[in-house]
Amino acid sequence: MFSVIVPIYNVEKYLRICIDSILNQTYPNFELILVNDGSTDNCGKICEEYRAKDARIVLIHQKNQGLLAARRVGICHAQGDYFIHVDSDDACDVTLLEQLNKKILASDCDLILYGYSLVDEKGNRLKDVRLEQMDSGNGTITKERLLQMMLKTAVYNNIWMKCAKRSIVDIAEDYSQYGRLMMGEDVLQTMPLIENASRIGLVNIPLYLYRRTSGSMSRRMKKEYIDHYLQVRKRVYEALIACGCSTPSIMSEFFTHYHHGIASYLFELTLCCSKAEYKTISGDIKKKILSDPRYDDLFLSGLDRICFRLAMNRQYTICKILASLRSKRI
Repeated sequence: MFSVIVPIYNVEKYLRICIDSILNQTYPNFELILVNDGSTDNCGKICEEYRAKDARIVLIHQKNQGLLAARRVGICHAQGDYFIHVDSDDACDVTLLEQLNKKILASDCDLILYGYSLVDEKGNRLKDVRLEQMDSGNGTITKERLLQMMLKTAVYNNIWMKCAKRSIVDIAEDYSQYGRLMMGEDVLQTMPLIENASRIGLVNIPLYLYRRTSGSMSRRMKKEYIDHYLQVRKRVYEALIACGCSTPSIMSEFFTHYHHGIASYLFELTLCCSKAEYKTISGDIKKKILSDPRYDDLFLSGLDRICFRLAMNRQYTICKILASLRSKRI
């Protein structure tokens, strides 16, 4: 019934917790696909140990290719009717599959979103994230509403809070063009699910445990992030058109979200690169943005518009000061 796909890279501290939470599910009809993406710690040995004990485990060892490629390999090996993704430093509630099976039987949904809990490094629950505000009243949500929510907040972007029917997954699609995508890969893989889905359901229960670690909370900005961000932006735009969701209000959300994001990344980049490098990068981004006939920074609020124009005009010193102030607040 279910294929649970887990990409793995150097997470030996949490890997057993993750695997045990899946193997201990109250609903037994599933396979667990472990993709060891070139781990250099003991992850490979741990995976071999579990595979020797449980026939439901499919284990794939490969050279390190990155998260997106590891997930795609898992998808290509999956045999289940429904696909679920779990990050290897996270865990699941033991009733996850049981609750999803109930939803499928009751509503015949081919895409299901479910709530999750934030947990600390020791597994203590910090906060439950539920989806009631998205519910249309009958446990389902329209494509338009889901896309709107994904544009407003990153809360709903994660691939690990979605269960997808095999028939809506773009299994044969070649994602190698994206290379080692370092941001936005969840959104990238979610777009075809939304496009292909006939009925999208919600389970307003925290069924996934997302571990917030010190490593996941800090990120050094890299110039590649902006290029990757723009690639994902293009794919989201295509999905909005394909789903018939290109109304003025949604397109306003789209441009506001992505222009604000680009400006934020350009600000952060000032803390990680030289003035000359920054000017080159921001100049390249400016060409890509302003060459788009749909561009209009009037979608942005007053403050966002000022920040965006500063970044687009490569005002390195001012941007660096603002970025420093912003990082101190965070």
